[in-house]
Amino acid sequence: MGQVTLASRVREAFRERGRFRRPKEIADLLGVKSEPVLWALKDMKRRGEVVSRNGWLVYTEMPLRMRTKLVASRIWRAMRLSSTWTVQDIVRLAEAKEETVKRYLRAWRKGGYVERVALRREGSWTVAVYRLVDRDRREPPSLRK
Repeated sequence: MGQVTLASRVREAFRERGRFRRPKEIADLLGVKSEPVLWALKDMKRRGEVVSRNGWLVYTEMPLRMRTKLVASRIWRAMRLSSTWTVQDIVRLAEAKEETVKRYLRAWRKGGYVERVALRREGSWTVAVYRLVDRDRREPPSLRK
C-alpha cells in the first residue's frame, strides 16, 4: 500500500466534508499544524485540484490540465454543431464562460482554424458570426505554441 502523505489526508478530508472556509479548519481536523496544510493546499491549487469558490475551498478531483482539455473539447464540439455561430451561441452550447470561449476563439482564429464570416444585428448590438474552416476535424487544436 502507498505512503499516506499529508496531501492524501487533505484529499480525504475534502471527500468527507466537501469544503472548508479556511486551511486552519483542515489542519484542526487532521490534528496537524497549519503551515504544512497551507503548503499542501498551495500545491493542490497549482495543479487545479483545489479551487476557491465563493469563499470556500473546494476539491475538484480533476487536475487543471484535464479540466482545460474537457472545456476545449466542449467548445470545439459546439462549434462543429452549426455551420455558423456567435460567441454567445457557443457559450450556451458548451456551458462555458464567455471569456474562455473568446480566448479559444482568438487562438484558433490566429491558427487559421476559425474565421469570421459576417456581422449580424441582434437588437441594438452587432455581433460577429464565425465558422470553422474544417468542420471534419474532430479534436480541438492545441493552444500551445
